[in-house]
Amino acid sequence: MIKATAINRTAIMQEAWANYRRFNARLPFCRRAFGEELSRAWSKAKLAAYKTCPINRARAAIAEVENKSKLTQADYARLGVLRAALRAHQEAAEAAPISFAKAKRNTIAEQPSARAA
Repeated sequence: MIKATAINRTAIMQEAWANYRRFNARLPFCRRAFGEELSRAWSKAKLAAYKTCPINRARAAIAEVENKSKLTQADYARLGVLRAALRAHQEAAEAAPISFAKAKRNTIAEQPSARAA
């Protein structure tokens, strides 16, 4: 199992409000428009969290090499290295499982406290 990446909910909300104010400054508050901005901010944060996972990065690099129209000898060598790295990341993730509750606690603990500021 893969360790959960910390998602800063405060930053997501601040980004959503900033975008909402930028595009709807002169209008009265609209729940639907703010909801769309919040959705965009969450999507952006989830994509960033997805890209930080080493397994997903290795898969993306493999797909990038495999999708070339012609593969050279260097490409085949790179594929071998990338596939070995992918297997190593997967084995490491399976060897050290982390429970969902523990991942959630770690995520909450890593977030900066509003009171500390």
